[in-house]
Amino acid sequence: MAVIGLIGLASLGGGLSGCAVHKVQLDPRPLVAATPTKEEPAADAPAWWSEWSMPQLDALIREALARNFDAAAAKERFEQALATYGRAQGANRPQLNLTGGYSRDVKADSRALRDDQWSAGLSATWELDVFRRLDSTRLARKADAASRQGALDTARLTVSVGVAEAYFGIVEQRSLLALLQQQAKTASDLLRLVEQRYEQGVVSRLDVLQQQSQLSDLRSQIPPAEAALGELYGQLATLLGRLPGEADFAGQASANKFPALPALPTIGDPSALLRLRPDLRSAQADLISADAETARALADRIPRLSLSLDGLKTYNRGGEFGTIILGASLVQPLLDWGNRRSEWVRTKAVYRERLNSFTQSYIKAVWEVDSLLRTGSKQIELLERLEERKALLQATLDQARSRYDSGLTDYLPVFTAVQQLYAIEQRLVREQRRLVSLRVSLHRSLGGPLGPEPTPAKS
Repeated sequence: MAVIGLIGLASLGGGLSGCAVHKVQLDPRPLVAATPTKEEPAADAPAWWSEWSMPQLDALIREALARNFDAAAAKERFEQALATYGRAQGANRPQLNLTGGYSRDVKADSRALRDDQWSAGLSATWELDVFRRLDSTRLARKADAASRQGALDTARLTVSVGVAEAYFGIVEQRSLLALLQQQAKTASDLLRLVEQRYEQGVVSRLDVLQQQSQLSDLRSQIPPAEAALGELYGQLATLLGRLPGEADFAGQASANKFPALPALPTIGDPSALLRLRPDLRSAQADLISADAETARALADRIPRLSLSLDGLKTYNRGGEFGTIILGASLVQPLLDWGNRRSEWVRTKAVYRERLNSFTQSYIKAVWEVDSLLRTGSKQIELLERLEERKALLQATLDQARSRYDSGLTDYLPVFTAVQQLYAIEQRLVREQRRLVSLRVSLHRSLGGPLGPEPTPAKS
């Protein structure tokens, strides 16, 4: 009856303080239009890079996900958050302790006998979470763990994207090197032809100098491409958790070919990004954690009720004695000079801060996807136009060569057509790389996915 009376008193204290239990919003939405969606990312969805059917790329990304130290550090942070959540889960359950003691008189009166005393017992305490203080703390730690899970997924997605970018950078540089070497060979053949015509007195020294300049320009572009290739090898090694030079990537990207890209994906409801993107899931979990901390701070201003049960068995010369004590305690904050209220105000400000950041992140995510879809579509159109121009330049070069060989024109039309054709061929390689890079960025903006992966078994 006394315990029931304390509970009633606690409720009365909460009413007198003007406070009510704060209800935590478990599915907060941005401050802009975003229809709620309960659909979770498919656990068995294929990895985002699997649509290209490139075994080398697949092997590199999977190795990086297993070896990258940034991803490993993010996983350990997730494990820490899980452990903290597990500790919070036990806080609102009864706590049981075993107690024991031994005492002995060091000095006794000459008329009394020395006495030894042993004691053993159990002590149980339990805070009745009437106003959900402990439960709010548990919910906050659960949300923290969900946030760390999102951060882990973000780190892994960043690694996969980094490997893909380095891989296709290698493809680009190897393609450029092969193209430059082919163009240099063609320019060298043209130089021999011009030199022969010069020796025959058909053309001037200027034609020879122009062709030599063109050949020199092509050869000067080879060292930067080789340097960029070496830098990309080092970047790829770093993502794989290796020291630069430790791994030999000479055989990687040996096809010198970009993948055939499927059609651009169709994006439906933008609010699906709240579930697809790990960074948005992490931001949403941070918002839930802040809301739960607000509930905890409010509950700290309301009475706290605890029960205790102590059982003790004592042995001495006088015999053995047993004691059982049942207690209940009620604590109602009265004067703390605004400490608890200030903490409550602070947690509400943290919630509002995270809500604004969450909203801005969502707006940016929607913009990124929309921008990448439009830019990717225009990039495809650009490549089509460049292919048309390349065909026209090739026809122009053929016509100029034919007229030059027939002695109808000087070398300038040939020189100009060759220069423009070489430039468009090199640009096509770079623009193809940009198209693939835009598609990689789109997959990143859509949150992957990374494919099925076993998750840690945690209760």
